[in-house]
Amino acid sequence: MQELFSPIVIISLLAFAAVAAAVFVLSQVAATQVRVQQRVGTPTKTSAPVALAGGFDTLITSYFDEKYFGLDGSARAKLRSQLIRAGYFRPNAITYYIFARFAVIALAPTTAYICAEIFLGAYHWLFKFGLVAFVMFLSVLGPDAYVSRRERKLQQRYRVAFPDMLDLLMVCVDAGLSLEAALERIAGEIMRQRVGEPLVTHREDAQQA
Repeated sequence: MQELFSPIVIISLLAFAAVAAAVFVLSQVAATQVRVQQRVGTPTKTSAPVALAGGFDTLITSYFDEKYFGLDGSARAKLRSQLIRAGYFRPNAITYYIFARFAVIALAPTTAYICAEIFLGAYHWLFKFGLVAFVMFLSVLGPDAYVSRRERKLQQRYRVAFPDMLDLLMVCVDAGLSLEAALERIAGEIMRQRVGEPLVTHREDAQQA
């Protein structure tokens, strides 16, 4: 009886349930798309990557909407602000963030359990359970840690680029460009700095451009 309710058996059942739920959701989305196409007639031809991306986006927005998880009001605004500061500007960034959290929590412990059974089969089950629990702990904290780290890196990049942007903006305005034209002109230079190329900061080079 104890072997029936051992942690390894419980983890296996949870992993099987997660895979079965994912297959069920994908089948429901595919069936819904088939019914919609049958009602509206023959759809226009689209490339396979575009159709796959559209179906994946429909899946995410249909089953991982923030309203289903009680994210509204101040909690939603705070998460949205954090994602924007981290560089995720898409309107459905919160939905993808929720999906990423569930995917990591479902896949990482399952992968750790499979690897433990394959490579650590001779170890005691308590050691393998501790390994899976540690991976699950990291899976819970990992997405938030990644977003916070990305936010800090972008803030540091902005601190470096902002003084040079102001310098270029002043040079372009002094050269006779309007504010809109100056912003359009320096946008390319800022993008060059992001990929590691030297930024034009000399007045003569900016005026010649």
